[in-house]
Amino acid sequence: FGVYFEKNSSAAKKDEINTISKPLYRTSRLDAVIATMPWLRGYIKRKVGNRYLCNLALFTELCLRGISQVYFQNNPVSGLLILIGMYLQSTRVATHGVIALVSGNLAALFVGFDQSLVNGGLFGYNAFLVGLALATFYSGEEHRDYYWPVLLGTVFVSTFTSILFVMMGKILVPYKSPPLTLPFNVATMMFLAAVANMSRVDMDSVRTPSLPNYAGTQDDANISIQEFFSGVVRGIGQVYLADNLDSGLFVLAGIAVCSRVAALAAFGGSALGALAALAMGVPADAIEYGFYGFNCSLSVTAMFMFYAPSWGTAAFGVLAGIMTVFGQQALAVILEPYGLPFMTLPFCVVALPFIIIQGTTNLVVAIPLASMTFPEDHLRRVNILTDGFLILKDALSKEIDVDIDSFGKKTQRSIRQLSRSISEGGSKADEDTVSKGTSPFLYLMGGRKSSRKDLWVRDSAIRVFDEIDVEQKGEIVVSQFEAALRSAALKSPSGLRFACKIFCLMDLDDSETVDKSEFVSFALASWSLYRVRRRIAKFFHFVD
Repeated sequence: FGVYFEKNSSAAKKDEINTISKPLYRTSRLDAVIATMPWLRGYIKRKVGNRYLCNLALFTELCLRGISQVYFQNNPVSGLLILIGMYLQSTRVATHGVIALVSGNLAALFVGFDQSLVNGGLFGYNAFLVGLALATFYSGEEHRDYYWPVLLGTVFVSTFTSILFVMMGKILVPYKSPPLTLPFNVATMMFLAAVANMSRVDMDSVRTPSLPNYAGTQDDANISIQEFFSGVVRGIGQVYLADNLDSGLFVLAGIAVCSRVAALAAFGGSALGALAALAMGVPADAIEYGFYGFNCSLSVTAMFMFYAPSWGTAAFGVLAGIMTVFGQQALAVILEPYGLPFMTLPFCVVALPFIIIQGTTNLVVAIPLASMTFPEDHLRRVNILTDGFLILKDALSKEIDVDIDSFGKKTQRSIRQLSRSISEGGSKADEDTVSKGTSPFLYLMGGRKSSRKDLWVRDSAIRVFDEIDVEQKGEIVVSQFEAALRSAALKSPSGLRFACKIFCLMDLDDSETVDKSEFVSFALASWSLYRVRRRIAKFFHFVD
């Protein structure tokens, strides 16, 4: 009977949580920082009274989201952990990244680009990578050697990435794909190629320009297990141009804060890239420092972001990861004569085709850009949709007859079926429902036979009835039933009214009392309401 007291019944609450749907954002302190933290902006606005401090806090929040968006994670805590990892690698490089991050976001705000995109950090991630790249390619110093042309270049080039992001986004709109890190690659290569002809800028090429050598190398391709897994973790950090093992661990932890599935995909992708490179005979030191893990890690993570997690998505991830290694080798050869790095171009070249084919295959379920959050939520929503469509399919597949000329044909079928169900329920009420373990209500719901739980409810109802019927009259009145509910701590006025109203409806012989047979029918009807509520809730979530 707790079903009538949803707000006060622990059974009802447990049923709601376990069988209808799990809440997207949980409420414990630890769980408050997982997923995308959509509540944070509202919390800052409520708690920070000073307007300038509030705006500064909001700007910091979107900047941190931009750092994590490199790995498709929209979470400021993830961004903070990744930023800490960058400072462990090099304070000079990380500072350049922060300067670029601020410049890119300020440019987007100044120009007046879509505020929701700015708030999600989408104008920050390419800019952040630009700052890290220019500082890394200029010098290997960790904490000093700031150079004003590189600082100016960081500001201007990162600002330009915001323009490139919108331009490429508009080009890719018909294909429902984002520009990924293409703005970063294009803008950075423009700067690196341009400084080669600037006599006042003292900056060497990233690689020594040379023609491709197809004779192969004799470098050692053997690698230990420890070196291999160090390379896998470093590969995750190399997305941010960090070869420090601790930095890679912080990046992985940052991803895991937002999504455990994405963190597993990032780690698995880096391992897949290292394995593929090892099979190709790539030098061991390149694998150990993660050079063949970072692009593959991005590609596999992208598959689990743009498609709902499934075996089909995993197959896409494996294929995309292996092809990313091939693409990286090819681009390294193509760019070698110019002394330019391939950066994350292999990821872009391989991931874009997989994203653009969304909607052309039923092997995987595509996630629209506007609905993208994190893989666990994608899977939850797909399951809700599946349940909803199954309910629709079941409802539309029922066979029904025709009657009653005063209504349309569809309405006639519905009324005839309802009348037949009610009449069957009424006739069944005259039978011994206690011995058969079946209620008129359940017959009205479709004639479903008793289950083991129905038998348990029946036996329990008989014991409850005997407890209420202290005078052993074989029948009870509504006041006795209400008193029993109150003694069981079910005291909500609305719940009591609801339960007592249904109790009175179960008085099938109009005697103003309910006998044992009717009480068992009442208990079974109440129990079946849990099933009804589950189906309604599933359909509601499907529609929503």
